[in-house]
Amino acid sequence: MLFGAFILALVFQFCWPGTVFTAIVGWTVTIWIVIRTAKKLFNTTQPSNARSSAVSYLEVDVNIESEPADNTIPVFVKLRIQYEDREGAITTREIHTRAYNPDRGYITARCQLRKQERTFYIDNIDNAIVLDTGEVVTSNLRSYLRKHRQR
Repeated sequence: MLFGAFILALVFQFCWPGTVFTAIVGWTVTIWIVIRTAKKLFNTTQPSNARSSAVSYLEVDVNIESEPADNTIPVFVKLRIQYEDREGAITTREIHTRAYNPDRGYITARCQLRKQERTFYIDNIDNAIVLDTGEVVTSNLRSYLRKHRQR
């Protein structure tokens, strides 16, 4: 359709060459066809009942926000862990946990070794000790984090 509009504009110019009128008419028709085609392609017309459309949009938006984005649990515990990274290197780190995601199996924590917020996958933690109590929680780390959630 757009190609046809350009052909039409060229036909106007070549049939009556040299006149400003034919150039204006040809390109006006071309622009009108392009705009009309764009409206059909992108459906830029406003709905007849704009208010009800906005209300249903808000209802959907409220429902989406009322559901939690993920199952992250806030947990603030200081741990010393032995962690195996992607390359297989094992490091001992002190971390201050911020959150635990049981669905995805990771802890978000401040790493004292790297001085950054990091993500630690629980399956890669070989050893875990609570710094405040000295309790070894390697085998039950997931349940320990659930019990010590912040409310």
